[in-house]
Amino acid sequence: MNAHHAAPARRQRLGAYAVLRRGDEVLLTQLSGRTTASGRWTLPGGGVDHGEDPADAVVREVHEETGLHVEAGCLLGATSVHFEGTSPRGVHEDYHAVRLVYAATVPLTAPEPRVVEVDGTTVDARWQPAADISSGRLDVVDLVTAALQMAAGRYVSAEAVANPPSWPERAAGLRRALDAYVASATDADAAGVGAALADLSDELHQTTRAHGISSGVDPVARASRGHSPT
Repeated sequence: MNAHHAAPARRQRLGAYAVLRRGDEVLLTQLSGRTTASGRWTLPGGGVDHGEDPADAVVREVHEETGLHVEAGCLLGATSVHFEGTSPRGVHEDYHAVRLVYAATVPLTAPEPRVVEVDGTTVDARWQPAADISSGRLDVVDLVTAALQMAAGRYVSAEAVANPPSWPERAAGLRRALDAYVASATDADAAGVGAALADLSDELHQTTRAHGISSGVDPVARASRGHSPT
């Protein structure tokens, strides 16, 4: 006769995380042995306390893990992870994690990051080259890749693939992506903001034209970047 196995403990966790950029670098934290992903790099952030605003949780968690005082910006998106397995505490769990991702900013005069919380889930905090993340040279958790895609306006969920957005929804999404970029940009990124605006004009022009709708986009922006007005 098969032995009776108790149902796994159900656990749901809401977390809030920050995308912080410094030029071509991204602020990441390294997970400790108290996690199931020891040694891998993730975004600074963590669990939202009961009654706590998620944006406040981002500010608190980033300080605990990096020592930096940041300002939370707009909500970029969320990810959901559901699996059954054994927790670092040895408990068999039916685990569901919902992770909110925020754009955030840090003063240009901020010191280098350092871990403040002792014996927690973070053992290191560093500005890491974005190129090392995209190339796979740095071992990051899936949240990092998804969050950077959200920040760049390229994140596509399974639901979005099954139900592609209409052109007005796509245009609104591009607008939100640009707002998120501007919110996290520094003075040194001024040229990048201009390029992002031109890219937005390109995308709106192409999308609305494909639907036979006049977008009202000024073709001068396109011509100034080497495109011929159409």
